[in-house]
Amino acid sequence: VIMANHGAKKRKAENDAIMSRLLWTIIIANLLYILLRGVLYYSTLSFWHYIGTAIILVMYYFSYTWVNSIARATYDRHGELVDGGADLNQKGNLSEYCFDVVYICAFVQIATAVISDWCWLIILVMPGFAIYQLWGILIKPYFFSPKEPEVPETAAEKKKREKAERKRTKPRFKNTRGR
Repeated sequence: VIMANHGAKKRKAENDAIMSRLLWTIIIANLLYILLRGVLYYSTLSFWHYIGTAIILVMYYFSYTWVNSIARATYDRHGELVDGGADLNQKGNLSEYCFDVVYICAFVQIATAVISDWCWLIILVMPGFAIYQLWGILIKPYFFSPKEPEVPETAAEKKKREKAERKRTKPRFKNTRGR
């Protein structure tokens, strides 16, 4: 029993470290943005900065909440660790996109505060990537996949298919006790 939950404990510790790093990324980016844009460059602050900041905060919230929900460990009724949560280091997981959202938002906040207001446009990378993924996975294969021409079945293929159908419907053994 001592070693039974070793993997779950290790995964929980890794997930806790990752979630802590993600939270600190969000906190530091927001503090830098508030300090630089809100204090040092307050005169250039406009209504659109508030809208952009609100959008970024919503994106932070949903991304962090999603990752936190899949990384959450589960315990039994006695308080023993049952599962350490999903592996956040696993490739191909939806949480990878959430990490990307957080890091892009942090970059945009800091770049907007330090470099230029035009850095808000970097946020458009995310819906652009989503459209690209939808196009490649869903839209293009559905609408633009080449149709296979229907080739008429030859006599030999028809005979082979009918034989396979008869074989499938034929009983495999007979009940001889009733005679």
